[in-house]
Amino acid sequence: MLAAALITLALADCDDVTAAPSGDLYLACHSPSDKFSVRVIGQKTVNDEMDGYVIRLRAGTHEIVYVTRMGGSAYDAASRVAVDAQGNAWVAGYTKSADFAVTKDAWKKSFGGDGDAFLMKLSPGGRVLFSTFIGGPRNDSGNAIALVDGEPVIGGTSDGDGFVQRGASKRVTFGGSGEEKLTGIAVHRGKVYATGYTKSKDWKTLRGPSDAFVVRLNAKTLEIESEELYGGIGDDSAWGIAVDARGRVYIAGQTDSPDLPGARHGFQKKSRGAVDAFIARIGGPATYFGGAAKDEAGYDGHNIAIEKNGDVWIAGMTYSNDLSAEGTYGGGDEDGFIAKFSSELEKLRFAAYAGSPAREIGEGIALIPGAAVMTMVRFGEGVAVGPFLAQSVITVWPR
Repeated sequence: MLAAALITLALADCDDVTAAPSGDLYLACHSPSDKFSVRVIGQKTVNDEMDGYVIRLRAGTHEIVYVTRMGGSAYDAASRVAVDAQGNAWVAGYTKSADFAVTKDAWKKSFGGDGDAFLMKLSPGGRVLFSTFIGGPRNDSGNAIALVDGEPVIGGTSDGDGFVQRGASKRVTFGGSGEEKLTGIAVHRGKVYATGYTKSKDWKTLRGPSDAFVVRLNAKTLEIESEELYGGIGDDSAWGIAVDARGRVYIAGQTDSPDLPGARHGFQKKSRGAVDAFIARIGGPATYFGGAAKDEAGYDGHNIAIEKNGDVWIAGMTYSNDLSAEGTYGGGDEDGFIAKFSSELEKLRFAAYAGSPAREIGEGIALIPGAAVMTMVRFGEGVAVGPFLAQSVITVWPR
């Protein structure tokens, strides 16, 4: 059995993790309080509901390079982080704070509506270089980010529709009269791929109450080139997207559909519980992954990553004590899990429980040389951060 190294952080919840070319890890988090051995940049001065945080950890030792807080007097959360070639961190998130600090060159300087998305750039040392609101007069959230030629492309949800934005003025929205949520974006060879879920019957033809979507856009112009739905007769939603070296698009999420397209070619051909995690290659094979209870692929984090050889990793959470996984169910209400499949999704290379007698949720995943890294939030007695009975745990799995 592969053993995971555990890194415990004094933050309530880290949704996303990404790796720089150097192997350093960058985490996007939110928490009501923090206690670190290093000085927090933008340290909290007033008690409020929640603030966003970005943490940089040194490759190998996982020592903290910096912790940067972002937020105003209301609710704030960092949701996703990407790193450029210079080591700058680009952060997407959500704020309800009218006094969220933006820079003089912000694309949008004033807060609007119930909440705004935000975009922030941090220096390699964690100093704020750029900060802006993103959004309109109602509610906007930043749920995804990727870099195109070093420039950020941010994705999220705006008034119930999906949106993708590049720069101050290039912006496109898509969806119907029902609910859409954009949860992930990826870039490959001049294209941006966005995923999430839709409940709009007047956008595309739904097979069930909700379907996952994949929208392909031109990375320079953001012109929509294709829109495609994926799912069966039940509820299907995608929470992560990745593109392999051959340009093949994979999504990961959760489903209660008994008839997922492509699953007959996968490792697990049928659903086993009320809800199963799934991975699907658009236009190709798919696989369920689950046990007799409920299983999901990390619904708050960037939950899928692809190795150079094409193997596909996912992070998630499970109520099932009978997963096809190493280790045993931890005994809490829910455990995290990590799993790796072949590129054709017909072979399970590795899977393991990541849990304890507390409750754990696996969320984000990233690949570094020799290891896979998963962010996980742990709930329960004895793990409190401030007023929250929650704590961030980073697991590092040799590969």
